[in-house]
Amino acid sequence: MAKHLNISATNILLLVTSVAILFFSTQSCSASQQATSTAPSPDGSIHQESVLNNLAKQDEKPKKDSTVNQPKERITGSVNVDSLLAGMSLQEKIGQLFFVRAYGYYKSNDSESYQRLLRQIQDYHIGGLIFFNGTVYGQAVLTNKLQQASTLPLWITQDMEYGAAMRVEGTTRFVPAMGVAATQKPDYAYWMGKITAQEAKALGVNQIFAPVLDVNNNPLNPVINVRSFSGDPEIVSSFGNKFIDGVKSEHLLPTAKHFPGHGDTDIDSHLSLPVIENDYARLDSIELVPFRSAINNGLNSVMSAHISFPAISPDSSLPATMDPSVL
Repeated sequence: MAKHLNISATNILLLVTSVAILFFSTQSCSASQQATSTAPSPDGSIHQESVLNNLAKQDEKPKKDSTVNQPKERITGSVNVDSLLAGMSLQEKIGQLFFVRAYGYYKSNDSESYQRLLRQIQDYHIGGLIFFNGTVYGQAVLTNKLQQASTLPLWITQDMEYGAAMRVEGTTRFVPAMGVAATQKPDYAYWMGKITAQEAKALGVNQIFAPVLDVNNNPLNPVINVRSFSGDPEIVSSFGNKFIDGVKSEHLLPTAKHFPGHGDTDIDSHLSLPVIENDYARLDSIELVPFRSAINNGLNSVMSAHISFPAISPDSSLPATMDPSVL
């Protein structure tokens, strides 16, 4: 069971950018009831740019012929990753570790929000975007414009647990995971994943943050509940693997969440830091079962949980997202 700790929660370079996905995805794992359109936070956007700016300053010895902040020719077609990395400055490599939020609504070229994204791409060389709410037209247009502005192709990500409609208006909305599992037909999860991936590709998305592989074993959980396939780890595994297969059939990257398990909490980790008191044996026999099964089935990406596990970590103040002993 969880107790409350009064701490607020806050393929060119895929291997490199996986670090950034773990860092920034803690902002992305919104509950289904939070999927309604909201305005972007000015404070959040300013903070993102401040972090990038501070890190960029660490590149104190640029090459004499450095072209940082100068437009470069966009890279297209097949390239050698090693030679590409060898030609990048430290600032460019740091930038590739960062994904910033974007909203998929139409933006004029002179709008502040569009210009901010343009600066983050051209000045700080960010690796990609995580799209929150938007429309089909708005997200497609913005993605195309930003991809053209970036020297390296941007890696585009988005939450799509119950279809693209979790974030994008006018796309297919499925029932939540629990409703899919209630049919007792795992193949439905396959088609849910496949159709979701087809629509994601049409929007220019490379990676979707789904499925939820948490085991729904706490009736007081305010944030997972119907987002989970079941309270039975074997059922979660069965339906989760089918969803993953469906996404991969369309050559997109699925991401299972929230490792190592967010089901047995009674606190929303978007608001505070839950503490899981269970020992490792319990975690291994229940929460880790779906993740282990998915990884054995070819899963390539997980989103970490913003949860503390003192039984397996020497520092109970650290969420799993920032805890090497958990990851």
